[in-house]
Amino acid sequence: MKKAILMIQLLIFIGVLIWSGIHPIKRSIWFFESLPAVLLILVLLLTYKRFPLTSLSYWVVFIGTIIMLIGSHYTYGGVPLFHTAKKMFHLKRNHFDRFGHIFQGMIYTALIREYFIRTKFLNREKSLFLIAGLLSVSICSLYEIFEFGVGSFFDNSLQNFLGYQGDIFDPYWDIISAIIGTTIILCLGKVQNQQIKTLNPKKPTAKKSAPRLQPN
Repeated sequence: MKKAILMIQLLIFIGVLIWSGIHPIKRSIWFFESLPAVLLILVLLLTYKRFPLTSLSYWVVFIGTIIMLIGSHYTYGGVPLFHTAKKMFHLKRNHFDRFGHIFQGMIYTALIREYFIRTKFLNREKSLFLIAGLLSVSICSLYEIFEFGVGSFFDNSLQNFLGYQGDIFDPYWDIISAIIGTTIILCLGKVQNQQIKTLNPKKPTAKKSAPRLQPN
């Protein structure tokens, strides 16, 4: 991926981060919901020279972290655009959090899959499909538990922090949304494989010349 595009993505991220921190709905929710996005971007910046990623991974991370910042500003249940869609289509809830969890699954799967392939941790496509998918969903499930723990300890309005919107099955739907995101990336495996090949081109090996016969 061209450095100019990455720089534009980074500048947009910084701009949205600053905007998200200006008069958010609740400061504690903004802090805990935006923190994972900031940490992820910092890790990618620190590892860029040693381990640059594919375009697919960078775009998924970029879009996913922007979604996190928007959710941290409005809360996931209060994003205006999706609230308008809720009224327009007579939906029972604001579905922005579902959208966010789809990208959560996409981020984890894209990064895990790429790391496994490039470090040759797994070479078999079937094993890669299964393990990368299961690991991604496991991380998403653990994040749900972590989110519940943080919300219970720090925030009095737990419903707003977790974005339940009155749905007791919300965590299960979040995990299902993450599974959808995981499946999308696994279906784009060939695209990611091709981009990985361009990052790690095989060096041409020098052909060995045939031994010359010595004259008698």
